[in-house]
Amino acid sequence: MVKIDGYPQPHKFFSDSQDVAIGFMTDGFQIFKCQHNGSSTCWPLIIINFNLPPEICTQLSNIILLAIIPVSKAPIDFNSFEQPFMEECKLLAAGVQSFDIMTGQSFLLHVYPISCHGDMVAMKHCMGYKGPNGLCPCWSCMIKGVQGETGPYYIPLNHPWENPSMPQVAWDAQNLPLHTEEVTQMQLELILSLILNSTCQKEYSKKFGINGPSIQLRSHQSE
Repeated sequence: MVKIDGYPQPHKFFSDSQDVAIGFMTDGFQIFKCQHNGSSTCWPLIIINFNLPPEICTQLSNIILLAIIPVSKAPIDFNSFEQPFMEECKLLAAGVQSFDIMTGQSFLLHVYPISCHGDMVAMKHCMGYKGPNGLCPCWSCMIKGVQGETGPYYIPLNHPWENPSMPQVAWDAQNLPLHTEEVTQMQLELILSLILNSTCQKEYSKKFGINGPSIQLRSHQSE
């Protein structure tokens, strides 16, 4: 069942053959050659229509450019730039009256964003994660990283075995422990509850790899 802002809707995801699935994409890139410090100068927000055949859905003529964020660095509050799109998604998830030119009949069109795409830096902004700056850097699985003397965490499948009295940490690449909505929500609630203790909040944020809530996760839910 589709839920919008916690309210159940009288339909399920993709219960109609005319329902549309879309994907959200973003990444930062440089548009000026004079930019030498490695920071991004532009962030496009792009939509892909997955109802189109795979061989043409990513062609330039078929993608939808929502907006371009012109910033010298990554946006501080990515949720604020996604807010208009998410509000539109709520209306589309509830259904909008459309006309089918092939049948000559009106119908209720539902459109659902089913995925978000980008590299680790882009995804950490979209999903509210810390990325390589967190002990748990991945937004899909709960693998934990290892930090050297300085710099970000790296993620070896077999952690350095420095203490023979302790079992070695090893991860099965074919069976990684996945993030679940329930666990993520519990971790997020704990982080938000520590708002009066910034030091402790930063520690748990780094441990869980979560910066804060993502507007994409709040837009609509399924059961």
